[in-house]
Amino acid sequence: EDKGDLAGAEAAYLKAIEIDPHYVNAHANLAILLGWKRGDWAGAEKEFLRVLEIDPAHAQAKQYLPVVRENMRK
Repeated sequence: EDKGDLAGAEAAYLKAIEIDPHYVNAHANLAILLGWKRGDWAGAEKEFLRVLEIDPAHAQAKQYLPVVRENMRK
């Protein structure tokens, strides 16, 4: 069941990152979309690592990065 426009959301996050590469929430939301909606765990890892470069204390990225890495091993 599709609950939204994933392509539109992804495009919006990418546009936000293009406008402001340090916009941490766009990177975090893109990571979630890539991993949990698209199954692109490598892409999710890349985005969460970028989040932590921008904000090393970002709780969501610190919580989800190990989950992403576990899914990458599957």
